[in-house]
Amino acid sequence: VYMPARDDEHYHEFAFNNSLEATVDEKRLENLYEKNVIGFLATKENLEDKEFMEYIKELMARFPDVTFKVFGSNSKQLKVLFGDKQDLEYCKLTDIYDLAQNIQIYIDTDNSLYSKMLEKITQSCRYIYTMKYDTALIDTTLFELDCSLPSKVIYEHPDLFGLKKSELENLHIVDVINKIFLEKTGIDYAKINLTMSVYEYMLFLRVQWALESKRFISNLYEYRKIIFQDFMT
Repeated sequence: VYMPARDDEHYHEFAFNNSLEATVDEKRLENLYEKNVIGFLATKENLEDKEFMEYIKELMARFPDVTFKVFGSNSKQLKVLFGDKQDLEYCKLTDIYDLAQNIQIYIDTDNSLYSKMLEKITQSCRYIYTMKYDTALIDTTLFELDCSLPSKVIYEHPDLFGLKKSELENLHIVDVINKIFLEKTGIDYAKINLTMSVYEYMLFLRVQWALESKRFISNLYEYRKIIFQDFMT
């Protein structure tokens, strides 16, 4: 088995890939995060995805007070894309804990080689907001959004979310979902316009809420646990 030396340029990549196969200490992960930091991986696929890179630049423009951390060793290509921006930090990864303790929001692409890592962070980190960059619904409004799994679970088991069936009458599924994890944070979900694009809602508005409210992320974490763990097994 090839084992690169610590001074080998591929050591961190090797160690990180190896860590994803190891058992994750979920208790250690649960409370790890760093406030006001958005992170993404500097994989070849991500850096060559022009739409994803433009999205990261748009986030940097919209949230100028947020620190952006890029994890990986491809610093030359990063400097070509971003220049020497002071609010962009380059970090090397040895294991999943390196990532978790340095971010509040983690963004990856739909074709990521590290989908397993995204899944582990989503399931184990209570205070880290995770999301996949996906433009498939760019022309879809919230009203048109198909949320078949959340819809089925929520409407059939409202008690799991502290709701009554009578509270769900005449509410769109997006309103119901927002009621579950926004109402407890003080965020006014009633201001959301169902004509808003899913792209704007998922890729910018939720990022704003995650940066503003640690409780929003925690509530979303609990919601995801019910939806995707209890009902996907």
